Amino acid sequence: LMFDFFASVFLLIGYRLSIEFVLNYEDENGPLEYRDRNFLTISTNGIAGYLLLKEIMTVISLYLTSRTLGKRYFKAPFNLIDIASVALLLGSSNSFHSDSHDIEGFVASFTMVLLWLRLMGA
Repeated sequence: LMFDFFASVFLLIGYRLSIEFVLNYEDENGPLEYRDRNFLTISTNGIAGYLLLKEIMTVISLYLTSRTLGKRYFKAPFNLIDIASVALLLGSSNSFHSDSHDIEGFVASFTMVLLWLRLMGA
């Protein structure tokens, strides 16, 4: 449980720094710190992948134990927030290479809200 809490904290901080870098430097080959963004993106995606795999394994084990437990898992709001926040993070972290950042900014803001809710529920 402590590892999941700290993983959620690092996930939130890493995603925020990665998005801030992209929104501040439109050019992908911008400053020298671009390698730092690569490190942030790779580590954030790794943590998110671990958390998503953990959620998938939880759902599978609950369904194998009892279908009612599996259905009850999806009725809890924080479980849905956990899955949605990690899925949005993985889906949006690599899509910030276009010229228009309006939609990506909204998705990033929504993902940040879900990550904060995930952290409060952890």
